[in-house]
Amino acid sequence: MNALVVRLQDRTSFASDDQADYAEELAQELIALQSIYGSEQVELKSGPNLGEPITFQVQLPCEDMGHDICIKFQIQLPKGYPNCHEAPQIELVNRFLPPFHTDESVRHAVQDTFSPHGAAPWTQGEPVLFQGIDTAYELVLDWWKTKRRTIPPQQSPLPHAPKPTVTKSPPQRQINLDTLVRSDLISERKSEFLGHAAHITHPDDVPIFLAHILESDKRIQRATHPAIHAWVCRTPDGVFHHDCDDDGEAAAGGRLAHLLTLLGAENVLVVVTRWFGGVLLGPERFKHINRAARDALSKGDFIRT
Repeated sequence: MNALVVRLQDRTSFASDDQADYAEELAQELIALQSIYGSEQVELKSGPNLGEPITFQVQLPCEDMGHDICIKFQIQLPKGYPNCHEAPQIELVNRFLPPFHTDESVRHAVQDTFSPHGAAPWTQGEPVLFQGIDTAYELVLDWWKTKRRTIPPQQSPLPHAPKPTVTKSPPQRQINLDTLVRSDLISERKSEFLGHAAHITHPDDVPIFLAHILESDKRIQRATHPAIHAWVCRTPDGVFHHDCDDDGEAAAGGRLAHLLTLLGAENVLVVVTRWFGGVLLGPERFKHINRAARDALSKGDFIRT
């Protein structure tokens, strides 16, 4: 795959600037897939030479199905993609996802991903590979979970076995969900950014708010980076606490922490969700992350300076 990317980025190999530009767009899509899923998970199958249709496979680990289980897709790009008249093709490679055989319904649904009525309809000249693969993955996972629910619970082999001892967990802290505010959605070249901010009074409030944000919006759960966040909190004993998390977006959490310092914010958690749209934004992505965070902080009246 790396050799193909190098060829695509060699502008001298193309007859026109337009062809070179489209080849660069494809190269950026492939680089993005490698950076998100890992280079070892994206494998070129055919089409190492320029001007040929390209076929590659992506395998995505799925912890819900068990260790060492991957959902594998094969994607075929027509000659000239993305500036061509044919949509990419995607198919599910797995014939078996334990404990089920993949049936025609899920296989056809995956094949329709890039169709006009599919989950990620293709438009000529537009990057769509990441969106299509991510959507197909969620489709297969939802199919598997639905099938899983049809399996009746196993009966205990010891019906008269003593009941296990249940240890009560300490009560969860109470948080005020009314303080949670959401920014406007920011879109940039198919990537999207959304901010949340909430008032906290203790470090233990942070995981509760994060869980609520994730559980209340399935689309956030599916985001490339669901919960980039930073927080600051001064507890009643006067101790100042703070922390941040990149959630896979290198250095993003630290930038949010710096933003909280610049704004003089206290007792606040700020969370930014990013959906990657298939086009690498470079350093510009941090501008949008900070913008979404600042918008949420402003809407919640958390900015003091």
